[in-house]
Amino acid sequence: MPSEVSEAVAAAFEEEYGIVVGFLKLPSTNLLQRYSAEGAAGNIGGDVLTLSGAELFAQTEGADEGWVEPIADLELPAIAEETPEQFVQEYAATVQTQPWIYSYNTDLVDAAPTSWEDLNGPEFADATFLLPDPASSAAYVEFWDYIEAEYGADFIQEFAETHEIRVYGSGGATMEALAAGEGAVRVPSTASSAAGVIAAGAPVDNAAPAATTGVEIQAFATACGASPNSNAARVFMNYLLTEDGNTLMSEFADDVSIYDDANLPAEYQEPNLGAGDRADEILELLNIGG
Repeated sequence: MPSEVSEAVAAAFEEEYGIVVGFLKLPSTNLLQRYSAEGAAGNIGGDVLTLSGAELFAQTEGADEGWVEPIADLELPAIAEETPEQFVQEYAATVQTQPWIYSYNTDLVDAAPTSWEDLNGPEFADATFLLPDPASSAAYVEFWDYIEAEYGADFIQEFAETHEIRVYGSGGATMEALAAGEGAVRVPSTASSAAGVIAAGAPVDNAAPAATTGVEIQAFATACGASPNSNAARVFMNYLLTEDGNTLMSEFADDVSIYDDANLPAEYQEPNLGAGDRADEILELLNIGG
């Protein structure tokens, strides 16, 4: 989640409960590497993690190491009383969906893209595209996996071979570059990641294809005994899953609350959560190295 969203949620939670929230924002790959390193050293510093692929991490590593608390053991009132059951898994719960969209620099683009096919359309033949490094997050790999499934590997290769592409280490860095005019279009993007630079007056706007996939942000709590503040973590997890707390997360931009999933794009497809291990293949198709 963008820092602006985290700050808003933290401030509202502190006002409601008197519990101070500090947060660390990292690309999901770096975040899990840090969490795993701290866990291996017996010194985990985080109580709650929010990222794409949280359930997969919990099932394949976190739970086996005793780092992640099963959702049922948290005994969260929101899950019993409010949270739609389809968003609750064994260890993590989905707290937000961020549909993938385009963001573009309005000084460099005359007409907004309307579909992912526009990546290779004549109107963008001379455009410079800005990409977050797919290796920085499984969510970016899932996006390109979706593009390959819909349009084929040749489509991605054509995109890479016929455009100037600039790659950045994180979504935040990519958005700052777009705002500065280092390229015409960021792909993929999310509404919330662009909201900060748009609010600051940057020449940036969004376009949302009807057919797309998205980032499904999940949250899990560090296991009691490994968590520095396990009781506070339970309160915070519960807040994220209440309708009030969850809706607040999506008010900042056009991200989608789990209480409002009817507002997903008309042809939205669930991401292929098993695609995260295809990073090397995707990087090769995009011709941007490993």
